[in-house]
Amino acid sequence: MASAERRNHATLYLWLVLLLSLIVPRNTASAQAVNETDWKTLLRIRNDLNFTNPGRSPKAYWKSGRNCEELFGVICDDLGYVVALTLYGVNGSLPNAIGELPSLAFLSAGNNVTSVPSTLSLLSATLTSLYLSNNQISGTFPRGITSLTALQQLNIAQNRLTGSIPVGISRLSCLTFLRMDGNRLEGPIPSQISTMAALSYLSLRNNQLSGSIPASISRVQALQLIDLRNNSLTGSIPSEIGSLSKLIWLYLSNNKVSGSLPSTMGKLTRLRYCFADSNSLTGSIPGAVSSLISLSYLSASGNQLSGSLPAGITALSKLGFLQLDHNALSGSLPEKMTSLNNMVYLDLSYNALSGTLPSFCSHAMGNLHTVDLSDNAFMGTLPAGLANCTTLISLDLSNNALSGRVDGSLTNLSSISSLNLSRNFFSGALPSLPSIDQIISLDLSHNYFYGPGHITDNQGRPLCQSAAQNLFLAGNCVVFNASFAPLCSSEVQRDSSGCKVFCSTNMSLSGQPRENAQCGGLGTCEAVVANAAPGGKLSGSSGSSSSSSSSSSKSSSKGGGNKSSSKGGKQSSSAAAAVDGGRVNFACNCMTDIAVPTANGMSCTLISKCC
Repeated sequence: MASAERRNHATLYLWLVLLLSLIVPRNTASAQAVNETDWKTLLRIRNDLNFTNPGRSPKAYWKSGRNCEELFGVICDDLGYVVALTLYGVNGSLPNAIGELPSLAFLSAGNNVTSVPSTLSLLSATLTSLYLSNNQISGTFPRGITSLTALQQLNIAQNRLTGSIPVGISRLSCLTFLRMDGNRLEGPIPSQISTMAALSYLSLRNNQLSGSIPASISRVQALQLIDLRNNSLTGSIPSEIGSLSKLIWLYLSNNKVSGSLPSTMGKLTRLRYCFADSNSLTGSIPGAVSSLISLSYLSASGNQLSGSLPAGITALSKLGFLQLDHNALSGSLPEKMTSLNNMVYLDLSYNALSGTLPSFCSHAMGNLHTVDLSDNAFMGTLPAGLANCTTLISLDLSNNALSGRVDGSLTNLSSISSLNLSRNFFSGALPSLPSIDQIISLDLSHNYFYGPGHITDNQGRPLCQSAAQNLFLAGNCVVFNASFAPLCSSEVQRDSSGCKVFCSTNMSLSGQPRENAQCGGLGTCEAVVANAAPGGKLSGSSGSSSSSSSSSSKSSSKGGGNKSSSKGGKQSSSAAAAVDGGRVNFACNCMTDIAVPTANGMSCTLISKCC
């Protein structure tokens, strides 16, 4: 125990010396000379090394004498022995002579190191910190490293190591920090890892590891971080993981882990970050999750989790990030969901959740910036408390069964930039927006909105004065005014009122209205305006040609969004729309008070029913 404490103190001393060497002025008069034997070794190291930038390397700096404080990347102890060596810009193999520095405790080499000498094993009694990350080390794990029994910190991440993790790494019983991520290691995680009792940081992410997570990992009681992301691990999460009482970070994303979330995870009362997304987890979320009192981030999206969201999740007062999308969760949201005052990001999309929406921001949740509840089966109206979510940036409630009027519900969302209410049963006039200054994407398509197609904010400014890039209104019963200016997007020219001329190729006004949609007797203008010259305007009154004229220019559009297809000849030279080299499809709406040339050059005729 005493020897372990001495090594810890030595490591702390080295870090302190490294820091002081950067900020304390050098006193060359009292500088310590490098031990004669170590000096000769340093010269051999210097001569055997290749550097990507020789002008800024020991070959340039180690010429002014033996004073340790004047040697770039070298730290000595009081007796002149080299205890720390930093070699940046190395290109090629590390020299064998490094193993001949008998007091070396810290070694860092970077950039383009390609191999590690076996003589490193000669430092088994002294070397405590080895940093070789972001190099080009290839082949199997360097054999000499497994002999460094005094090692406390090992970082060999971001290299090109192949083969399996050697069982011999378990001999490094003093190791507290281990990073081997970003290599090409394969095979299982050795169960012998259980002997590394001091290990607190374990990162093996971004490899090709397979097999199951060894249950023996639970014996490493010092673990605070486990990062196994982006591998090919299978099997279930071992229930023994609940005994890791110090665990704070758990990353299991993007593997092939199956089975259920063990209820023993409820014992991880210090756990703050838990990521298990993109696996094959099944079963329900255990009620024991309510015991994770320190949890801030929980992500288990892209699994096959089922059942309802446990009511105990509302007890997680520190929870700020909850991502459970793309699962098979069902039932309604817990009544006290809105009590999670630290919630910032909520994504429960692509499940089978039902019931009414919770009253967001009524009494808490005042920090929300993203809510995505799309592709569920929620019913009812927008909750009144939604108007208090002034920090909300993105709201997606699309593909549900929500209904009622929207006007007045959105006017206080001063930070909103992306709003998607598409494919619901909302009705009434197009809603007013809180501010056009923030809006980037607005999708109100496939609802029952009706009335003038004029969208303004709470200051009466039309959407055409915003920088909106995407606007989708397909499949409603909206009547657009003559100039289309209030629905402008990107700017090409401005009309006489100062609004931008309709020109966005991202704008979708087409689409099939809902079945049995009542459009107030208004008709459909079946016309396509293709490749119109920039600078034109839609203006005038409704056309008066016969229905046969209109039928000769039929066009179709499916699905909303900005996908459209058209049939017919070239448009008339008098086409009055401004499109920046794109195509605009006005088909399958309920528009009036508009004159658009058809494919045969005649004004379209409004027919008496929806498409």
